[in-house]
Amino acid sequence: DLTNAARLSQATGEREGAELLALEQELDQAVTRRFHALPLQRRVLAMATELTELRVQHLALVGERRAEGLATALDWLDSEEQRRDADADLADRSNDVRELEAQLRWLLGWPTDQPLELAEEPAVVSGGLTEEEQVQAAVLASPRVAEARAEIVRAEFRLERLRLQSLPWLDWMEAGVVKNPTKPLELQVGVALDVPVYEWGPARTRAARQELQGARLRHEEIQERVAEQMRGQLRDVSEAQERLRVARVHREAMETAALPLLDVADPLLAVELRARILRAQLRELRATAALWGELDRR
Repeated sequence: DLTNAARLSQATGEREGAELLALEQELDQAVTRRFHALPLQRRVLAMATELTELRVQHLALVGERRAEGLATALDWLDSEEQRRDADADLADRSNDVRELEAQLRWLLGWPTDQPLELAEEPAVVSGGLTEEEQVQAAVLASPRVAEARAEIVRAEFRLERLRLQSLPWLDWMEAGVVKNPTKPLELQVGVALDVPVYEWGPARTRAARQELQGARLRHEEIQERVAEQMRGQLRDVSEAQERLRVARVHREAMETAALPLLDVADPLLAVELRARILRAQLRELRATAALWGELDRR
């Protein structure tokens, strides 16, 4: 019974260790994702600021041409809407950067009066493993699976303890020495054999057996859940990689077509071309940030 209790305590420690590891992994992922995202979002903010400035220049040039009769009111309205959209996007990017920085400062305990300068470090891309190997590795490394496995061990030991309590056992009652001058020396020992008849039967261990069965079912369910979650994360990474590829191809096509025209185009067209190139670069940078986020989640 003492050995069983020691093993039960060990299994309890393993379960609590798995719970602590899960919390540590959640904290690690929260910090890592923001560490990777913040430098990229700062670059996005700088590019969004530049795009807004280009849209302001474009609006001013269209206004001048409209005054000269070379542009219509519709041209001016279209330019104003593009400037408004760029300004609204700039406000969203600025808010994203402030929120990310505030969250990272809070997670790190970083003082608000000290600058938070981060090196731009790409997320890790695992290689050399098939999808199924990555799924199996995720299941083996999951603290939730380890916690469920420890709960099975705890349920097994609790059932074993109940079974041991139903076994007959020998009890020491009394012992003594009988001295009689006319008889040889006698040593008397009294023992009792306790048979727990009222504790026998399947009803006593039914709840413990059901608890063990439930622990095994939960373990299988958590394994399947972790595996499916990993497969979903791998699909998300593949989709993010494809979106980045599309954005990169678009940016390269825009630069190839527009850059040679910048030197010969009139000021209004040159501003529009620079704005379109910058928009394509922004799309690629946002796609990169999305991919890094999916890699960190995986």
